[in-house]
Order: sequence, then C-alpha cells, then structure tokens
Amino acid sequence: MAKIGDLPVELLEHIFDDILISTFSPKWHRNVPTPNRALFPFNVASTCILWLSVLKSKSKYWRQVVIDVADDPTAFLDTLSLFKSDGYETARIVIVFSSMKDPDSQASIPHDESIDEKVKVTENTRASAVFERLEGFVADCGSIVFDLVYQSSLPSSARLCTHRLPLLHHLSLTCAIHDCDGVAADLQRKFYPLRSLKSITITGVSFMELCDRGPYRRFPLRQLFSLELSINHFVFKNAEQVKIFQTELASINSYATLSLSNLNFTGVASAQPSSDILLEVGHLVFDSVSVEFLNEFMPAIFHNQSVQILSFQRCVIPDIRLFLDGFENLTETLQLLQLVDIPIDRHSLYNPIYGITPEHVRFLRCGNVTDKLLRNLASFEFVRIKTLELHDCSGFTSNGDRKFVC
Repeated sequence: MAKIGDLPVELLEHIFDDILISTFSPKWHRNVPTPNRALFPFNVASTCILWLSVLKSKSKYWRQVVIDVADDPTAFLDTLSLFKSDGYETARIVIVFSSMKDPDSQASIPHDESIDEKVKVTENTRASAVFERLEGFVADCGSIVFDLVYQSSLPSSARLCTHRLPLLHHLSLTCAIHDCDGVAADLQRKFYPLRSLKSITITGVSFMELCDRGPYRRFPLRQLFSLELSINHFVFKNAEQVKIFQTELASINSYATLSLSNLNFTGVASAQPSSDILLEVGHLVFDSVSVEFLNEFMPAIFHNQSVQILSFQRCVIPDIRLFLDGFENLTETLQLLQLVDIPIDRHSLYNPIYGITPEHVRFLRCGNVTDKLLRNLASFEFVRIKTLELHDCSGFTSNGDRKFVC
C-alpha cells in the first residue's frame, strides 16, 4: 500500500479540494470559527512541507488564513497575499491566534496570568510580523481576528483604521493578559469609516484608541446600525475619559448588542455625571464591571434610552433610584431585566428591580434569591413584575415561590 507521502500532487489536490468543500458552507465567511489549530488550511499545511507547498500552489485554499504565533509564522506569511477577493461574498477571513491560550497546551499560559518576558517578546515580534505583512492586503478582508496571550501583541486598532476596509464586517482583537493600560496613537493619520462592520470585539485600550481625536480623524464606528460591540477591560482614570467613552458610544446609531465587561473607574466621581447620552440598544450587558464605573456611567443610560434587554452579570449593582430622573423612558422600552451570577449582596438584587420596576425579570445562578426576597418583591406596590424566571437559584423554596405567585 502506498504511503500518503508518495501520492502524486494531482491526487493530493483532489483530497484538499474535498476538504475545502466539506469545511465551508456558502455562507461560511459570516460565521467566524473559534481560533484553533484544527482549522483548514492550517491543519493540513502545518503537517509537512510538501502539503504546504501544494496548498500554496492554489490561491483558492487561502480564502481563510489561519496562523498560530505560538510557532514561528514565517512559512505562512506569504499566504496572506495569495487570495484575491472580488467582493463581499468572497471576502477573506484572517485568524491569528496563540495556541498557548489553550489550557490543554503543554506551553499554556500560567493560571495566575503572570508575565513571562521571554514569551511576551517572542509573541510581540511574531504578531507584529504577521500584521505588517497583512497591512498590504487588509482591503480584501471580511473578518480579522487576533486572539493572543498579551495585549501588547495586538495590532493597533487606530493603525488598522488608517486603511480603507470596505469589506470588513467582523473585527476581533482579544487577549488573555492585559499588559497595557495607556493609549498611544498617531493623531496625524486619518481614520477611514468602517461602513460594513457588523460585529466588533476589542479590548478597552483598542476602543479608546479609536476615540482619540486629531485634525484628520473621526470616530470610525459613527452612524453604524445594529452593531454588535463588545469591549473588555479598561481602567478609566478620570471622568473626562468616561465622557469621551459615552460620547463615542452614542455616535453609533443603534446596537444589536452592547457588552461592557471588566471596566473600572478610579478617578474622582463627577458631581453631575453625564445625562445627555442617547443609546439605542437591543441588549445592554454589564459584566464584571465595578460599582464605581456603574455610578459614573449609568446616569446617562436612564435618559431618552431605547434598551430592550438589560443584563447585569457578576457585578455589584448600585442604587439605581439615585438616577431616577428620566427613568420612565427606559422602563417603557425595557422587555427584560436579567441578573446573572450576582454576588452575595441582597442590595444588588433589589436595586435594579426597585429602580427600574421592570415587568419581566430573569435570575440566573443567583444564590441570594431567597424566600424573603420573593416575599418583598410581591409586597411592594411599585414592583410590577409580571413574569419571573428562576434558573439554578438554590436559595429559595417552593413556599417562597408560592408566596410570590399568590
């Protein structure tokens, strides 16, 4: 029996064609896969030099480029230029990741997220080489994903937006270790608007880079509709930064989902937090944000808002009644208040319900949902809950449930 390495190139191409067809559906480019080494063509190309050579001989195999910077990416850099897109339906996906984030990897990052300078410098260098090569071909990209260990390895979002990106509908710049806390951008370079963008997941530093204003630039996400935006990890050091953050969020016409996670505020609280920001959001999520950030940010969302679903996850929730001026507008559009994994702090459950008075409430994995809380919700006249969902909440009994219903 012939070994697979002895197969003629023509037969290998037929095999690779079958893999290509079975891997991608007609709309595969709209659903970006999770970065991993099993993705085609990386899984085949990284097997041996012969297979990489065969794949490189045909541009059709490289509509999706996958590069793992845990290894030397040099052999894959030229693949970024092989495929030529002829429009949105054939836009490329570029996925750059580090398998060191995989907990099953022998070289996975430490659980305490400590910084290994040697590993960091290596990843910085490799990711930079990939992005510098990619820059010449970003106009063909429909999706760009960088999922790395260190934030300092991520490409600059500001630098990315100095290129025309007519096909880009998905952008993701994420990391495991946030080793940057400042924003440094060249204010002299013009930003081009990201008119086709549908979803963006970035770090707080990357988002604030886009907020930097210069004589030749405007926020590149302005006037987008139904955007899915997720921002993770940033420390706001003063109220002015929060104001800029709110202003640019409001410049986006509407959101399908706006998710804010791991945001903190360490500055002096504003005497009068901003209350003139208009957000139209299908689903607004606060996940693991500090109570100081919520106090500074939330007054703005209770004025002339259109929020359909409001979610708090893993955070202490302040007394929303402090922001009551104008809250009726939020209540009119709110379809669901969702509380997930809220810490053992009874006020964090009472505060959003008493402040917003929603008609539909969902508790998910909240161990501090007790019989007493259910009785109180049923007894207060201004609480107008019509639908209450309880999922994986172990702190109440059937008796408390009956008290609430009756």
